[in-house]
Amino acid sequence: MEEGSHVWLRSPKSEWGWLPAKIVRKETIPRPTRGGRQNNAGGPRYGGRAKAPPPKAPTRTSRSSSRAKGEKSALIKSIEDARRKELQSIMRDRSLEKDERKRRMDEAKERYTKLVEEAQANEAAGKSIDKPEEEKKKEEEQQLAPEDTIIQLTLVDDFTGLEGDTGSVKSTLASTSGYGRGISGFYAKMESFKEIVHIDTLAAREEHPDIKLRNMPTSCSASSIQFYGESKGDGGKHMPNPAAGQPPTKIQDTVAGGVDDLIGLTHLHEPAILHALRLRYDADIIYTSTGPILLAINPFKSMGYVYGRGLMDLYRQQGEAKMSGGIQGGGDDTQLLAPKGKIPTTDDGKPIPKNYLYRPNGKLPPHVYQAADDAYRAMMRGIEMKTLHRGGGRGLGKGHGRGAAAKKKEMDDSEMPTNQSILVSGESGAGKTVTTKIVLNYFAMLSQKTQEAPDVKESKAKGAVSPRQITGGAGGKKGKGAKDTSIEQQVLQSNPILEAFGNARTIRNDNSSRFGKYINIAFTDRGQLLRASIDTYLLEKVRLIHQTPGERNFHVFYQFLEAATDDERMELLLNDYTVEDFNLTNQSDTYDRRDNV
Repeated sequence: MEEGSHVWLRSPKSEWGWLPAKIVRKETIPRPTRGGRQNNAGGPRYGGRAKAPPPKAPTRTSRSSSRAKGEKSALIKSIEDARRKELQSIMRDRSLEKDERKRRMDEAKERYTKLVEEAQANEAAGKSIDKPEEEKKKEEEQQLAPEDTIIQLTLVDDFTGLEGDTGSVKSTLASTSGYGRGISGFYAKMESFKEIVHIDTLAAREEHPDIKLRNMPTSCSASSIQFYGESKGDGGKHMPNPAAGQPPTKIQDTVAGGVDDLIGLTHLHEPAILHALRLRYDADIIYTSTGPILLAINPFKSMGYVYGRGLMDLYRQQGEAKMSGGIQGGGDDTQLLAPKGKIPTTDDGKPIPKNYLYRPNGKLPPHVYQAADDAYRAMMRGIEMKTLHRGGGRGLGKGHGRGAAAKKKEMDDSEMPTNQSILVSGESGAGKTVTTKIVLNYFAMLSQKTQEAPDVKESKAKGAVSPRQITGGAGGKKGKGAKDTSIEQQVLQSNPILEAFGNARTIRNDNSSRFGKYINIAFTDRGQLLRASIDTYLLEKVRLIHQTPGERNFHVFYQFLEAATDDERMELLLNDYTVEDFNLTNQSDTYDRRDNV
């Protein structure tokens, strides 16, 4: 960290713990004595290790006749002290290679050994010698050794790179209210400050816990986002060209928060992650990647335009293009873009927001659809490769090539994985239940698309049996009133039943799952959904007999008492009873759901 660096400074004055700052001065000062050190709340911060200053090196003196036998003279003590400091300095120099460090230490040891021997010989002869000029110069330079000094940083508030397009200070994303949540400014109420931070010189190369370098955008705008469908005078292309040149910190102004994948941040730490997620959240972009992990932030509002068949198809097409090698990492592939003027629409016919469409590199932004599609494509690749190795592929049949027998060998999942897992985790109210539904919907769509493929239709025409015929309807013969329900619909329709018996309203979430759920979905080798099983565990049974204020029992009790017919009430002796009449449902005096379900 040098003068002029833009940083994040940890501060209790910020609602999220960090403030934007700039280092305006960096200086090395003598370490204050223990008695003079400021430890009060208004004093400077100290980073690194706190240690008392070492005793000063003894000054050179001549031989004393009154010195006790065996006691070292002041001169020899001074030489040994200088030797110790030089060896410590070499050991702390991390820029030295191992062999170079050893060579320098050996040279220093040999040099100081000769000086000590010479001093002892002169003392024995009754002479007094002066230190060589070179040693005197070194001693003067080391009067303030690293352990005797500290680094003092002076930081002030700084909003470079955080202004809106209008240039107004303290108003991040000022111009995004047209597509975002209406930004009032992250730092609008923040007052100017000047902070002094002290860093231990010996720990200066280590990361400071209270100061983190900022990722700076290519310009002073954090909200200039270019989207699919916008013409930028690039010769009629329906996609804006990427910004010329790669910024030093890999931050792109064309993407809210700088990056779609947090791994692209040069400085990856707590404030950088929080700031990027905050910018994206305020731009209504709730999904962000960090490598293979997808971060989702609950928007706490309806976002139907982020889901639907139109957007599903875009991610399906992108997945198919990757499988066929159509999209290469980092390339500018625009083959999947819709014709100019035809932006994909949501289920209700409205255009999909531009910030959820293709980026300048030809790829779609992070989404739970992409996570589900990646797992599906990985499974299909594993199935195809296993089929080839077992001899089911072209050129691997019986007696076809010298390595045919070896390639038919059974491959286990560790060598060629086909089974894939998607782990949905988070705290209460994070959106795990809804995310699971979205993943299941996407798998159902992929399965239906697979059945519509030409080769599948041809196999059906020849009399092949489909998963729908195996599991749906009434086993091939439709009885009176039987419905031919596909396996996809059966899987999706099971969710409301599970939620009725296992979900409840809590203080933080109106549809909180009070149990764990493991869903096992099986596909055919063609990628069609074959069957599904759901295992439940760790049901919160104590909720049956006790609910805290503001919470409810499981949904099923309220749903049944609200929807029961007169015949059902008469049969179960419910008469005109309501949820307020039963101890199971009236303990908390909470009967409704805030999400209006």
